[in-house]
Amino acid sequence: MKPKKILKELENLIEENEIDIVYGIGSFTGGYCLLNNLPVVVINKRIPIEEKATVLVKVINSKKIDFIGSKKAVKEFINRFN
Repeated sequence: MKPKKILKELENLIEENEIDIVYGIGSFTGGYCLLNNLPVVVINKRIPIEEKATVLVKVINSKKIDFIGSKKAVKEFINRFN
């Protein structure tokens, strides 16, 4: 599976768990935060696709989001960080 497709699958997984994703520009990579008491993942849109996916995987792992129903390539990508 291409990195762009994996990124999209990870985004869908995060959003299914009612966490918003915001892409912005700045001197940061990204991460999880609460904005007005709402969960948000902020990602620098200028970083490479694999780094964006890595930010999402870190959130998935830290929030213990269930990814059992994900596609095989997505599960393998997430498990690389466990």
